[in-house]
Parts: sequence; C-alpha cells; structure tokens
Amino acid sequence: MIAWWALVVAGGAFLCPTPARLDAQATPKEPPGRRAATLAGWIQDRQGEGAVAGVRVIVTHGSPEERVAVTEVDSLGAFELMIPEGSYVVRFNRVGYKPLEKEVLLEVGVRTELTVSLVPDALDLAPIVVTVTKRTPWFMREFERRRATSIGSFVTREQIERRHPQLVSELFRTMSGVRLVADRYGQQHLLMRGSCVPQVYIDGVATYEQMSIDLSLRPEDIEAIEVYSNASIPIEYASGACGAILVWSRPPEQTRGRKGWWKTLLALGGVFGAVMLIH
Repeated sequence: MIAWWALVVAGGAFLCPTPARLDAQATPKEPPGRRAATLAGWIQDRQGEGAVAGVRVIVTHGSPEERVAVTEVDSLGAFELMIPEGSYVVRFNRVGYKPLEKEVLLEVGVRTELTVSLVPDALDLAPIVVTVTKRTPWFMREFERRRATSIGSFVTREQIERRHPQLVSELFRTMSGVRLVADRYGQQHLLMRGSCVPQVYIDGVATYEQMSIDLSLRPEDIEAIEVYSNASIPIEYASGACGAILVWSRPPEQTRGRKGWWKTLLALGGVFGAVMLIH
C-alpha cells in the first residue's frame, strides 16, 4: 500500500507545474516589430523649386557604419520607413544637388518627421569640343583627281584671287591653246586650235556655244576652271567638240546667296544667241 500511494504522489508532482514553471510560461515573447519606430520626411529644393523627386535616402547605424535601410522618395519628394528605435545617420543623395546628412534619434511610438532642403550643385561636365571640318564639294574632289592625273590646264580659286581679274575672259589670255576673239559687239569668245569653238560646261551643264564667257560668269563666282584639248577631254565631257572648258561655280554659302545666278544668265544668253542667228 505504501508503494501505491508513493506512486500517486510522485505522479501528481510531475503533472502539476511548480510556481516557477507557471511564471515562465505566462511571459510570452515580444511580437516582432513592436520596438520599431517611424521615420518620415519630405525633400524640397532650397531655392524654392518645390519638391525634389528621385532622392536616395540611406539610413546607417553604428561604427563602423551598418546600412539599415535604403529607399527613394516618390514623385512628391516624400518617404516613410519603419526601422528599430535608436540613433541613426540619414543621408540624402541626388544628382545635381549637394549631398546632405542628418542625425536622428528614433523612439518607439514616436513618428519622427524631417523636412530636408537640398542645395543645387553645379555639375562638372566634360568640355564640349566642337570640331569644324572643311567639306570639299564633290566637283572639287573630281577636279583635284583630274588635276593630278590628266593632261590639261587648271585654274584654282587661289590663283583667281591673286590675279584679281575684272572679267572671266582675262583668266584665259595667258592659257596655252586658248585664244580670245571679240565679236562685233565687243564680247569675247573662246577658241581653240584656230577657229574651233570648244564646248563650255558650267557646273557640268553644257552651254550655248556662241555665248560670251563674260556674259555667263563673273570671276568672284568661280571656284575652279579646267581646259582640255580634244585628245585629253574626260570621257564624261567628250561631246565631239575640239576641246572642253569646265567651269565650277563657288558653293552657295561662299557666294552670299547668289544661288543659281548663272542659270538666268544662260537663259538670257540663249535668247540673245537666237536673236543673232535670226538676223
């Protein structure tokens, strides 16, 4: 009988917790986030430009610093974070503004709000390098190619400026194989190999053969001249004449807006030539 009662007492002691065990079970753990604090803020421009969007907010703690939270303000320049209570350093960074940092002490149950004014910062941009490249017109590239490889006479813009001619015909007076003949009106005409009339091209366009060169062109509007006898005419200008004279006008930006002036002169010259043939 003694053994039976001993077992009952021992079992009751095991099943009924002691006061110490009851206290331990009655104290629950603190729920997660209970010790968190609220940090909120609004970012504005110091110069009165309103809210600043796109600011990066970095919260650090301790030494060495430990990054606790990172966020970016919204389009209204506002942000809000839930982080544990404690002392922190908050940094604000955005391109175009000087970086700023603030020390804050966050307490549980307290909403800490910051109003931050950022100062615009001048950016060190790489210098802009403007390179001016001289563009060579296509006809001058062909001109230089033919001058280097062809047998002919060539006159450049530099040579024209050195001579300061009053009339275009003056450029041909000393040119080998070319001579000038005046008509009854005093206008100069180009001849090659005796009385042979060469074909004159202005900017690649064949002109009326009887037209006076001085009626068609002015020295200040000419960029270059090429003169070929029958045997040396470039194939693209071989029209069966005894020679070819190629005249290239200056680009429009160098002739002060006299764009297409020679076309009008060609038309007038054609009318003049037709009248002369009728008479």
